[in-house]
Amino acid sequence: MRKWVSSEAHRAAVQLLREQRELKGLSLRAVSERLGKKHHTYLHKIETGERSLDLIDFVAIARAVGVDERALFDELLRRLPAQIDV
Repeated sequence: MRKWVSSEAHRAAVQLLREQRELKGLSLRAVSERLGKKHHTYLHKIETGERSLDLIDFVAIARAVGVDERALFDELLRRLPAQIDV
């Protein structure tokens, strides 16, 4: 298991979520609270690549930030590289 998640596709997904969080003016702590997490480290670890981001996390974070997860996923698909390493 990788300690740091660093694929280009993963970074694109995380960057997109972070951009949306920042556009909404939300802190890590505010979004973490909306997710029902006691500590902001959950989201911090995702944003720094220390924790992987799965599809359910993506949807939950998008909703917590207050953006449409379908539109955000469409944007992610546009940003993903043609070749995705897994």
